[in-house]
Formats: sequence, C-alpha cells, structure tokens
Amino acid sequence: MSDINLDQENKTENVGLISEQLGYGLMLGGWVAFPVLFGFFIGRYLVSKLNLPEYILYLIIGLFVVISFWGLIKTTLNYIKENDK
Repeated sequence: MSDINLDQENKTENVGLISEQLGYGLMLGGWVAFPVLFGFFIGRYLVSKLNLPEYILYLIIGLFVVISFWGLIKTTLNYIKENDK
C-alpha cells in the first residue's frame, strides 16, 4: 500500500512541476510577443495619423523590444529566486 501512495505523490509533484514550467514558458512567450506587437501597432498608428517619418516606427518598435527584454530578464530572475528557496 505504501508504494502506491508514494507513486501517487510523485505523480502529483510531477504534474505540479510541469504545470509550473508550462506557465513560466507561456509567460516568457507573452513577454516576447505582446510588447513587440503592441509597439508595432502603436507605431504604425502614430506614423499614419501624425504623418511622421517611417524611421519613427522602427524607433518605437526598438523601444518595445527593449521593454520586452527587460520583462524577460525580470521574470527570469524572479523565477530563479523562487526556485532557490
């Protein structure tokens, strides 16, 4: 009986670990995709409405890429700190 309980505990721990890692991966994916897409649409809107030069769009996208990297680094460092405990 005790072997069955140990197997169930190990499966429960593995499922928790997998779901935690999946959530972390989705969060990182969000930090990669959403800021860059948001920057693209905001930049395109501003360039078209305000008749700005095309390079302003690229500067805005570059700014949001930097924001994306900042979010990735911050999230990764927080994840590392949580796992060290």
